[in-house]
Amino acid sequence: MKIRWQRRQDKRLHSNPRLAARKLGHRAALTFERLIYDIQHASDFRELLASSPQDMHRLTGDRRAQWAMRLSGNL
Repeated sequence: MKIRWQRRQDKRLHSNPRLAARKLGHRAALTFERLIYDIQHASDFRELLASSPQDMHRLTGDRRAQWAMRLSGNL
């Protein structure tokens, strides 16, 4: 799958692991990179959902057609 970055700062976090670790924390930065890798290598959304179901959740309300990915263990 192809990633379309909506925020330039997210793309910078992906391209600069040191910045990501400083801004997100080491563990969240590693999770961020793993999720980006999973997205890039998934052939479709179902495969992505199967590869990291604990990290993904459907949004509600006016964003119900969208999904979010969790970087930390917090709910």
